[in-house]
Amino acid sequence: MAGSMTMAPSLPPSQEKVMRKIVWQGEGGTPYWDLVCTHKTLPQLSLSIFMAGMLVGSLMFGTLADRLGRQKVLIWTYLQLAVSGTCAAFTPNFSGYCICRFLLGMAMSPINTTSLTLSLEWLPIHTRPCLGLLIRFVPSLGHVFLAGVAYAVPQWRHMQLFLSLPFFVFFIYSRFFIESALWYSSSGRLDLILKALQRVAQINGKQEEGVT
Repeated sequence: MAGSMTMAPSLPPSQEKVMRKIVWQGEGGTPYWDLVCTHKTLPQLSLSIFMAGMLVGSLMFGTLADRLGRQKVLIWTYLQLAVSGTCAAFTPNFSGYCICRFLLGMAMSPINTTSLTLSLEWLPIHTRPCLGLLIRFVPSLGHVFLAGVAYAVPQWRHMQLFLSLPFFVFFIYSRFFIESALWYSSSGRLDLILKALQRVAQINGKQEEGVT
């Protein structure tokens, strides 16, 4: 296909029309927006837009996590990723797809960093390296899983939807996360520190902990 796309501009109009029809009947992103010939560089542009979203999201949500708290940022980014990913599966044009990809990138990076920060702030120091290794291992496992999903679901819109819908579940579940006691302490919200510690102690089966 790559060779055909490279030779396409030099083909006679009739043959180029046939080639476009063949590509249109394919399974990738190309058939929907005619990303061939003079437009064949646009898929790389969408990847650059996604990476730009990750950069903007890291800068913006990192600051918001320090100001508003880790839990609030996680809740919002889970929702943003679920909505923008679902919209990307149904977008009718390439411009809308790029906008969704930018919003996806914005949510992707803070989910990784904020969830790691929230987890580490609740763990003892001696267990933090193990969690760091585990969190870094999971994305690699996810890439292996993604290859299997792409093989089982070759239509990209269906795969995009399949990968985005679970984040609605994560969004609902994230509302039950416990805010970092360390963040409460740095924000001067001492009354909420005790409540957070008591809730964690109750989950760990140590209800007497944190009771004054």
